[in-house]
Amino acid sequence: MSLNVRVQHPSNSVRAMLLRIGDAAALADVVGNAPKKMVDQLADISDERHYDPRPRITRTFNSPAHREAAQIIAQWMREAGLAVTIDAMANVRGVTPRDRVSAEGRHKPRVVVGSHYDTVIDGGKYDGALGVIVGIQAVRALLMAPGELSRPVEVIAFSDEEGVRFPVTFLGSRAVAGTLTDSILSISDKNGTTLLDAIKPHTRADVLAAARDPEEIGTYVELHIEQGPVLEAANKGLGVVLAIAGQKRITVSLMGEQGHAGTVPMGEQRRDTLAAAADMIIATERICQPGWSKRGGHLGALKDNVSNEKEEMLVCTVGHIINMPNAKNTISGAVNMTVDVRARREEVRDAAAEDISAAVHEACSARRMEMCELVTSHEAPPVESAEAPTKRLRSAIAGFYGNYSSLPGTVKSVDDIPALISGAGHDALAMADIADVTMMFVRHPGGVSHSPLERVLDEDIVSATGAMALYLKDEVESGDDPTCGA
Repeated sequence: MSLNVRVQHPSNSVRAMLLRIGDAAALADVVGNAPKKMVDQLADISDERHYDPRPRITRTFNSPAHREAAQIIAQWMREAGLAVTIDAMANVRGVTPRDRVSAEGRHKPRVVVGSHYDTVIDGGKYDGALGVIVGIQAVRALLMAPGELSRPVEVIAFSDEEGVRFPVTFLGSRAVAGTLTDSILSISDKNGTTLLDAIKPHTRADVLAAARDPEEIGTYVELHIEQGPVLEAANKGLGVVLAIAGQKRITVSLMGEQGHAGTVPMGEQRRDTLAAAADMIIATERICQPGWSKRGGHLGALKDNVSNEKEEMLVCTVGHIINMPNAKNTISGAVNMTVDVRARREEVRDAAAEDISAAVHEACSARRMEMCELVTSHEAPPVESAEAPTKRLRSAIAGFYGNYSSLPGTVKSVDDIPALISGAGHDALAMADIADVTMMFVRHPGGVSHSPLERVLDEDIVSATGAMALYLKDEVESGDDPTCGA
């Protein structure tokens, strides 16, 4: 599909970008036609490309397909005019050449654009990949014109965000942030290969060398599909992210008494762990349903500090359960399940986790469980987007929509740009340890993610790439430190 970008009454910033690039047709190819082709090309690179009856998109850390994808991304970065390296953790990094940055700007904190190029098993082609490609093409637009930038710009394609091969998320961005610990490097995949073995001939010292000095980075910006229904419901192609919800996962292990399904009477003689788990799942959903601040428990105690429940983005899910022996004619004797709790504020997340824990113990007592154990298996703090870059990102989105009349024009001002809370984790969570972060979400029709059914509209790819280019232009031509106000 050829995208005809037509400009009507462009603002000064848009007019300047068009003059620098050359013409609107060139801009159309950079921000519209090329990204779509690149997404399709990357989707063809898969661990399971010969799967029958249809190819599946699967790129796990350091697989042959993963390494091939890294080389393709490196090639795209070079074609965009970036100086490229691939670090020990397989992050592909492209930075604006030294001679394109002013002498006084070469040592200023750089602006980093990033996302990931790994996938889940049988995943979609936009999750992660679109953010990498939009970042490359936005910087390409920036470098197509002569002149110096006031600071460096770096695009990073992170090697592993999903945590499929190794049971730890954000391996790539953690390496850049310098938060990969020895215990993480020692974890093993299902075949017993440790992470450190998997990256050979690279060593622990090489991994440490991949870390960025926090003083080198001013702002980190990431584009990602929304993975939810909010933008589609609002009929908006793009939005900004105000915060990434904090996460807590609780592993619940139960042991009751296994027995014959036909001979053990109902009632007190049964110690059915699956029935106890069902009670817990229902309780979890009840605790976290809307109205939670008006009920009792630890969540209810927060009512004076909660003005709008919706803005807290509390969600609670039991998505993993193992029932043993899992036989159709046997009473369950043991269950292992995971409760996932997320919220914008840590105190809300922790209060919900406390109430769920209390409900689990209550169900264990009522069902006379022999063992009832709860262990926090994962915890990540919430991250607030930095105010100044988020404001600039919002302005860039409004500027792009407001000046390209051939694209859907439901945005009339900055106030029309939706502001969302991300319930999903992103590389921005790890990068927040060393930089101010901000994120742009792209409309995701249907909201189905981690699936071949992922969809993004062609016009939204145009909007996302164009808006990202305008945002970066503002960051590198303002002459101000990107960590300062707008």
